[in-house]
Amino acid sequence: MSTQKECVDHLRAYCRLHTLKGIGAGHAHELVAAYFGYRSVAALRAEGSYQLNMLEEAEILIPDLTLMQQRIGRLRGLPVDLLPVGVLAEEISRFLVDSGYFAGDIWHTSNLAEYMETDVIQHYTTIIEDDLSGQMSETNAYFDQLDIEKVELAKGENALTVDVSGSLSGKHDWDRMFHGDSITFNAVMTFQRVAGRVAYMKPDIATGGTVNNGYQYDPAE
Repeated sequence: MSTQKECVDHLRAYCRLHTLKGIGAGHAHELVAAYFGYRSVAALRAEGSYQLNMLEEAEILIPDLTLMQQRIGRLRGLPVDLLPVGVLAEEISRFLVDSGYFAGDIWHTSNLAEYMETDVIQHYTTIIEDDLSGQMSETNAYFDQLDIEKVELAKGENALTVDVSGSLSGKHDWDRMFHGDSITFNAVMTFQRVAGRVAYMKPDIATGGTVNNGYQYDPAE
């Protein structure tokens, strides 16, 4: 039995317990397809390069909650007491984990750019700072604050690319000549696609930056 079919059967069983009438097989197939990032069951079945049986190789899973919500808005005959999209997605995710199909991190969010800024990027600050070690060495500052100004996402055929812009700020030793205490940086995070349209490897990160070495006010003056 395919991963898709097992997810469908589990979702139907779950909905039978939590709705008055449950959901039909066709509706469940459409919701599972949307969970994996496909606009239709036909599109999921036509997938050639990123089969769902590769899920166990992935490290990050990002269910497409927005697409699931869109499908619910267009499908007719769904139960009036159907559970919220977030609940349905979490149940599919739990099934994948419990069944051994996936063992990585799952990001349940309908706003990926915001989630990247508030949660994900913070886990990779050490890598970004390491990439900026050359620029940091040009200054006499001690860097301790990473600020994100802009996050842009691009979903390609083979990868999810996240472009992050911001600044790394620190404190200057005013007993030494000033050489800048902030670095403007740009980091490109590339998540290679593994399975479906929502399962990826952990990102490769490439960061570049420029020291802002304009004159700064010395509080001791």
